[in-house]
Amino acid sequence: MLFRLHISIDKILFWSCLVTGGGYVLQIVRGEDFGLVSQLINIYFFLFSNVRNGLFEGLFYAAVGMFLACRFSEDWFSRNEKKFIAGICIGGFLSIIITPDAHLPFCALYAISTFAFAISRSGERSLRALRCRQLSVGIYLCHMLFAFLFVYVLFSGNNSTLVENEVLHIYLYIFTLFCSTALILFAIVVSRRFPMAGRVFGISAEKRSAFY
Repeated sequence: MLFRLHISIDKILFWSCLVTGGGYVLQIVRGEDFGLVSQLINIYFFLFSNVRNGLFEGLFYAAVGMFLACRFSEDWFSRNEKKFIAGICIGGFLSIIITPDAHLPFCALYAISTFAFAISRSGERSLRALRCRQLSVGIYLCHMLFAFLFVYVLFSGNNSTLVENEVLHIYLYIFTLFCSTALILFAIVVSRRFPMAGRVFGISAEKRSAFY
């Protein structure tokens, strides 16, 4: 919507970085006494538990994707493939060793490098890139459904905060990723016959363009 209002990509990216940084600041000052401000912060965390959500991080990743698509050619992606592989390795390693917290740069480095590497291998207008876009939107919309199913139904979790329940997070990740991917692939097939069903998961017409 911001892009269609003719707000520049650079400004969108700049403000998305500020919003994401603001979320990280909220986590740092959580528990401090700032009067009414602290009460508002506590209400937010009571409702959402953390700031790893579309409000604070969704715009950032969308803005990065738009920035890369609008500012760089497919040839640039191909020429920097080794750098993207390095970013995947470094970001993934540090996310595991130091922290998987998505507010810190390691998870972002891993995710953005993976995205750029996928473009370098297939091109932004290929069918593979289209499927990646459809999967990323769909998984973003439905993954929490399977996370809650895994924690609270399959393992009978009783802690109101999802990540504090005693489950092996690697199994949670694999279950959520597999089920979300399977559901969206099914939705893609169904959307060819029933487009409205696809829109529920953010799947639009199969047009091979950078923005569809």
